[in-house]
Amino acid sequence: MHRWSKINLTSARRPELSEDETTLFVQIHVGLYDGKYKSADHQDGAIYLTSQRVCYVDSAKPAQNSVALDLALIDSYDTYAGFMRSSPKITLHLQDKASATASSVNSGIVTPDPSAVTAQPATLPLTQWICPICSFSNPLPSQYTSSASAPPCLTCGIKPAPEVLVKAAAQRPAPVSSPNPAEVYSGPATFACPVCTFHNHPSLTSCEMCGSPLLSSNLPPSLRNTAGAESPGPISSGTVRARYVKISFRQGGERQFLERLRVALRERRWEAPPPIGDLKIAPIPEQRGFGIGGLQRADESVRKTNEVAMGNALEDLDALMGRAKEMVALAEAFAHRLASAPSTTGNTEARAALLESTQALGLSSPVVTREIAGGNDVYHAELAKQVAEFLESGILQKEGGTVTLIDLFALYNRARGVALVSPADLAKACTLFAQLKLPVRLRTFKSGLVVVHDASRKDETVIRRLKEWISSHETGATCQETAEQFKWSVGVALEELELAEASGSLCRDESIEGVKFWINEFATFAWDADSVRGGWEAVNS
Repeated sequence: MHRWSKINLTSARRPELSEDETTLFVQIHVGLYDGKYKSADHQDGAIYLTSQRVCYVDSAKPAQNSVALDLALIDSYDTYAGFMRSSPKITLHLQDKASATASSVNSGIVTPDPSAVTAQPATLPLTQWICPICSFSNPLPSQYTSSASAPPCLTCGIKPAPEVLVKAAAQRPAPVSSPNPAEVYSGPATFACPVCTFHNHPSLTSCEMCGSPLLSSNLPPSLRNTAGAESPGPISSGTVRARYVKISFRQGGERQFLERLRVALRERRWEAPPPIGDLKIAPIPEQRGFGIGGLQRADESVRKTNEVAMGNALEDLDALMGRAKEMVALAEAFAHRLASAPSTTGNTEARAALLESTQALGLSSPVVTREIAGGNDVYHAELAKQVAEFLESGILQKEGGTVTLIDLFALYNRARGVALVSPADLAKACTLFAQLKLPVRLRTFKSGLVVVHDASRKDETVIRRLKEWISSHETGATCQETAEQFKWSVGVALEELELAEASGSLCRDESIEGVKFWINEFATFAWDADSVRGGWEAVNS
């Protein structure tokens, strides 16, 4: 993994993208290979193909094991469709920089011992005969004699003349003596390959059919390795400096990834584009004249000026979009700086202005669409992550830490601007907050109101804040006043007040003026039984 580099992640565990970087494809349940060896710390995660990198975000330890590979390092690629238990893979061949060849490590794969090489049966050199019809090189049977029938060509099917085979047999080298296989190994005759179930000789270290490592417990002592891998693929436990890496797709998506990779390598967006200059209109020399000819020349001059202005404006459209992204990032940076500054009237107004500007400009990261996701599950997961990032950018703080799902739908689609999401997709994505361990959570109150709030929110904290605020009001607090104080919507304020009432911290007073909530003094009031009895008797009399 020496070509991969560590990456920074967002609060929603997505790769932080650079200024001109966009996400092209996302797929989950992906593993990495460094050469032919599995990378032990990168076997279950999500792969993000961007316009500049291939990013891997680990599921178990995203902060420690998330890495990225620059597309500029990729020289070529090829694919493997998978077979039996072997999943489809895409091999990325890296450019020939100052990289050493793969070093030998103790990877858990059964490796032959040098001293045992002479103990394996020797094979005869292969003798071939050339077909006079199609010029194909055919193997000559090891037991062929002049009296035997001539074998047909493997390509055209025509039998050669006997003198062709006799000439090839005369050039066959003498057989090399080899030890008796029974002296080398005397165990069971064959055992099945764990991948393709082909029965191999126990002395072999790799399958003759599919090439997978053989992990038989009946290997000879000289070839036995007790540190066998649990899966057919070998796992590296050291530093491997291979010239290629492989991406294993356990749940599909390799075709879409390959298509997006071809486009990214062809466009080469990581190379610096030619600078686009500011909008400059070359002045057209003023032409003076009189009469109708002068008016015509003046109209022609105005028309040419407008054409130049429109042409330059269209050429600078990409630069304008890039500057919009810069403005969003700048507004967010100012918002974080103001959040850490002491709270003053000027800072509060500046925060509100910056938040409105950021919402008007839209999302700072590229919008998540179905085209870049490898299936509905991946799409909803990525949508949930982007919604969490959107809420953490200051939207949730503005809404008092709790926002209704309906308000979130309106705010998020307004920020997207294009490719709006449906209510069903947003609701499905919000149900994944807890599963993806995002900093926000979805909650449904008893009345059926669905809200999204910060993951650190606790009912006890909200009730304590309500009691502290209501205790300072001598006339009680209405639902509207509570919503204004805590920046909640009226529906959220009513639910929070009723939650505090159900816990016994508040009580309500329903009158002609409406409903007001007070601190519940009944729970702590010391009742005098004699006084109550005397008052009751006085009322009845």
